Amino acid sequence: MSARILKLVSHFAVYTIGAGVLVAAVLVTAVRMVLPDIGIYRNEVEAWVGNYMGYPVAIRSLDASWQGWVPNLSLRNIDVLNSAGTQAITHFASAQIAIDPIANLLARRIVPQQLVVSGFDVSIVRRQNGAIFIQEINVGTDPGANAERSELADWLFKQERIRIERGTIKWTDNLHGQEPILLTNVILMLRSDGSRLQVEGSTSLPPAYGKNMDFALDASGDMLTSSWSGEFYLSANDINPDNWYRNVRPADINIEGGSADIRIWSHWVDARLASLQGQLAYRDFGAPVDTARLRVEQLMGSFNAPLAGDNQWQLGLHIHELETENGAWPESDIRIEAETPAGAEHARHTVTFSYLNLADVAPLVLALPRAEGTDDERLRKV
Repeated sequence: MSARILKLVSHFAVYTIGAGVLVAAVLVTAVRMVLPDIGIYRNEVEAWVGNYMGYPVAIRSLDASWQGWVPNLSLRNIDVLNSAGTQAITHFASAQIAIDPIANLLARRIVPQQLVVSGFDVSIVRRQNGAIFIQEINVGTDPGANAERSELADWLFKQERIRIERGTIKWTDNLHGQEPILLTNVILMLRSDGSRLQVEGSTSLPPAYGKNMDFALDASGDMLTSSWSGEFYLSANDINPDNWYRNVRPADINIEGGSADIRIWSHWVDARLASLQGQLAYRDFGAPVDTARLRVEQLMGSFNAPLAGDNQWQLGLHIHELETENGAWPESDIRIEAETPAGAEHARHTVTFSYLNLADVAPLVLALPRAEGTDDERLRKV
């Protein structure tokens, strides 16, 4: 009896597997027959792609091919339209959509395995309240000057998974008055579940700023308002620090020349920087204060900078290696606290050293603004 049941079960399994293989073969054959003539189904493909992206699209041309067992759609000259379908909010030179065959069978509908778009050129603006605004890079008006929200950003941040290649981003920081920076050869991978946005990317920098930069963002909340918080990571090699965010630096502290490798981890709360830490290797730069100037041949270390407010900042620097025109320092720590009193023109600095080379520091201290009545002669004799 048991042998008979076992035989029935084995026959059922064989027939089931055979039927599954037959259905899969029929489906694959049907898809292979349809793919060469995919262009005649452009309206259907536009509707499906628009449904997947969440916004209507207009596709100028499309093609299809196989990569192994995975069918791929190749779209060219794609416009993503506004929610009303009346105006383009962005344009892609091309897009590749890989179809997941297993998920298609299970879900009984077309399921994309991956969406890759190329030729995505946008302007990203950080507004004064920390909110993000995005629009096409070729729009001639002031970025984000009038609109409350960006429909392009709404669309982009709602994509479950999208990869962008050969992109261009014009970055403008209105909060700090930074000159716009044009980022080229941008590669982005975005993932979103509606409340959490994760971005990984890389870009080529303008020559005045450096060479290449990698970055990552993990944020929660609404990026189009100031109600977002998260973590931002940045890594860059051979950058030119003296051109980065000149307006944000303390007025009494400056740097000149040199190149640096840097890694930064930062924490943001309500669209504002709350703290940052990182690692730095900085070569061949100058630190001028008024008429005094210190030449630094090599600085390697790690830093930590919690922010206490708009007029207060702290910086802890652990020096692994420091070599100046006056010689090398041992491994040591420096802590700087700065505060700008209300109505004051200059910040008040408090600096603590675990080691201090007076030959390096004394000329800079003498050049700093000091309270009236300070005995400069005694300082010079130190």
